[in-house]
Amino acid sequence: MGRLDAPDRLLDDPELVQIVHRAMLQRCPKSLTRGRLSTPAEVVLRLLVLKHLRNWSYAVLAREVRANLVYRQFTRIGLQTVPHPKTMGKLGLLLGPEVVQQLHRGLVARAQAEKVIRGRKMRVDTTVTETNIHYPTDSSLLGDGVRTLTRTMQRSAKWRACRREVAQPPTQCGPSLNRDRAGQSRARTPSPGKAATALP
Repeated sequence: MGRLDAPDRLLDDPELVQIVHRAMLQRCPKSLTRGRLSTPAEVVLRLLVLKHLRNWSYAVLAREVRANLVYRQFTRIGLQTVPHPKTMGKLGLLLGPEVVQQLHRGLVARAQAEKVIRGRKMRVDTTVTETNIHYPTDSSLLGDGVRTLTRTMQRSAKWRACRREVAQPPTQCGPSLNRDRAGQSRARTPSPGKAATALP
C-alpha cells in the first residue's frame, strides 16, 4: 500500500479498536443484541484516520474509498458497501474529543515502541487559533512590508556604522542615514472604507 504501510501496521492494534468499540456502545448499550449490524469499529477507526491523513471531507472520503481498491483494503471494507458520508459524520461526532485523545495517546505510544516516530515534537494546525490581527487587505499587507523592511534596514545601517567607527553596541551609535518610508506608506495607504467610497 506504499505510504499507508506504516499507518496500517500501527492501526492493527486491538486496544485501539476497543476504544472505538466502547465509544460506539455508549450510543445504544443494547446494540450488541438488537437492531441491524452497524459499521465495525475497526472500519470506523481506519476511515477516520484516512480522512485525517488525506485532509478530506466525508463526501470525498466516501467517494475515494468506493473507487480505490487500496483504500478499501486499508479500511478493511473490502467488497462491502462503503458507509454513507452522513453516517461517517455521525460516527465521527460520536467519538468526541476524549476518545480521539485516547486514540492519539495509543497511536503515539505504539509508534514510539516500534520506532516509527520519536514522539518528542507535535505539529498542530493553528489556522483557527484566535488572535488579535487586523484584516489582511492588500494595502495593509503592503504597509506592513514597508514598515518591516524599513526597520530592518535601519538596524542594519546602525550596525554597519558601529563596525566602522568603534566596537560598541548598535544602540549607542548615531541615527541611521536611511529614510523612514513607513510614514509615507501609511499616509498613502487608504483604508478599505475610504477606498470603497472613492470608487466610481
